[in-house]
Amino acid sequence: MLSEHVLEDFLMENLNIIEPGLRLIKRQYYLVGKCKIDLLCKDTFGKIVVVEIKMHAGTSSVKQAGGYRGPIKEEFNKETVRVMLVCLSYSKNVPAICKKSNIELKQIKDDRIPFWSHVLHLPTKHRNVLDSFVSKTSSAKITSKSLASSLNMPEESVIKCIEEIEKYTTLKFNKIINLNRLEVEYKLKL
Repeated sequence: MLSEHVLEDFLMENLNIIEPGLRLIKRQYYLVGKCKIDLLCKDTFGKIVVVEIKMHAGTSSVKQAGGYRGPIKEEFNKETVRVMLVCLSYSKNVPAICKKSNIELKQIKDDRIPFWSHVLHLPTKHRNVLDSFVSKTSSAKITSKSLASSLNMPEESVIKCIEEIEKYTTLKFNKIINLNRLEVEYKLKL
């Protein structure tokens, strides 16, 4: 996977992959004590669903997800809370620990999820441009000027790299032309 941010973007836009009928309440929901829930949702029965997303889930992932149950119950007046650990892969002991901790484990398999292996054929400068998007927070919009400056490339080269990434991979970008500032903004689209 390109990054956990990209996986979170993808799952937020495709909640039915996690569970049919799941509705987003808030992404990056902050709890008291600076804990941050990846996706806070409601299921078709109106229950609160805490979704913790990991590329690879281990024992610490289960502990992290389980730690959200109490604070969320307090915050939502003791409503029924479901906790889900959603991942691409997991360690062999994770299913048993999840079951014991009453945490639902969901392994995601979808051909639309982009992995680094899908872009290895691209030239290095293209991968550097792509890396600038996946290393930012998932909602980041990046201007072609700032990207050119940070990568020490001409702006025209950056724009060409983005066009070629779209041409030679399944990745796409939202392109926003800001006429007030005379610049082009891009956001990785899943």
